[in-house]
Amino acid sequence: MPASRRRKTALWWHCSEDEWYERSIAHWSACDDVLGGCGSVDGVDLSGSLHFLRAALGGETAPAGSLALDLGAGSGRVSGGVLLKVFERVHLVEVSAPLLQAARTALCDDSSRLDFTLASLREFVPPAGTYDAIWAQWILGHLTDHSVVRLLAACHGAVRPGALARRGLVVVKENTAPPKKCREGRGNYMLDAENAAVLRTHAHHMALFRRAGYRVVKSTRQADFPSDIYPVRMYLLAPRVSAT
Repeated sequence: MPASRRRKTALWWHCSEDEWYERSIAHWSACDDVLGGCGSVDGVDLSGSLHFLRAALGGETAPAGSLALDLGAGSGRVSGGVLLKVFERVHLVEVSAPLLQAARTALCDDSSRLDFTLASLREFVPPAGTYDAIWAQWILGHLTDHSVVRLLAACHGAVRPGALARRGLVVVKENTAPPKKCREGRGNYMLDAENAAVLRTHAHHMALFRRAGYRVVKSTRQADFPSDIYPVRMYLLAPRVSAT
């Protein structure tokens, strides 16, 4: 979810990894607002995402039988507002059972085009050679650095070989923190305890992408968000070395 500049933080990032994920799962199991009270950005966000995705395709039409993966799909907002407009089918993966059920309800008219998986992204391994695109929005902030690198690295082989994969259709959309706000996070991140998350700097995102074996094909800041929301960036990723 978008993060407001006015939110206070607390130093509970520095706990065990198990405790971090327990708190995150508890937060999302009790959450009924995936935009954290920032619902006014919904239309702008979806429009920006759809434009970014279509630009990434370069005018190319997704192939027959195309399948996208929505990591941390929440209530299905991005699946319905972006991915189903481009791809024939979408696979939604979400750790919160209530949110996944909300997605089933919200997207019931397109149920034949959807697959749902209840799973934590801490352990989830996307099946090899399955997807034409992978989308991860406002979810990496709920994962530790180690888990971010593991998940993104696991996505390497999950994108189908072919024209779309060569365009690097792994997309990350995340809040970015100003470095000056990241003193407690060694200059790399700040805490967003209200949303059970961290906000990483643009530079730290780039470093994690490199560690996971990616290059950034394109990076764009989401336009027209309110000034009291931290900047949100979209990253189009491609493996640094293509498998042959």
